[in-house]
Amino acid sequence: MPGADGARRLAETMFAEALAAGQSTRAVADDAVADEVRQALRDLGRTADVRLRTARMNDLVVVARLDAAIWTDDTATMRAKLTPPS
Repeated sequence: MPGADGARRLAETMFAEALAAGQSTRAVADDAVADEVRQALRDLGRTADVRLRTARMNDLVVVARLDAAIWTDDTATMRAKLTPPS
């Protein structure tokens, strides 16, 4: 995923998944790229008036809608939902 275009495309994919499922997670090893993805996710959320949170967990980028059911799940279920796709 080279450069800002790749980060933006990944953010768009993750944003669509978060809209549909409440959350999305992807492995992004490079910290600078992860920062770009998180910023793009926040920009997409603001533009669409969708409240969300992004996080960096080890080599993962996570986004979750604030109105998603994930916030009321038990820890094991939340972790399972935040496991990136294979």
